[in-house]
Amino acid sequence: MTQAPTPTADTVRQLVRSLLKEGPEGDGPDVRPVREGHAYTWWVGTRQVLRLAPDRAASTRRRRELRLRALVRPHVPVAVPVSVAHADWAP
Repeated sequence: MTQAPTPTADTVRQLVRSLLKEGPEGDGPDVRPVREGHAYTWWVGTRQVLRLAPDRAASTRRRRELRLRALVRPHVPVAVPVSVAHADWAP
């Protein structure tokens, strides 16, 4: 099995812009890594975070995390982050 290449800033910008209503030609929001050397978590604008899984196992863990958040959200007195979408990424 081959490992998918690490996403670059240009690849992530293209992905984000293709998903937005403005289409791939629009300027779109600012897209930047959350921290240097961590190519799988990106700020999209000022409020959204895009998390890409580096492999199939990580994708499974992230989906499990989303299900766990949904289960505990009604039972905790603090805000728990909400995911608006998820999908597998393959260039």
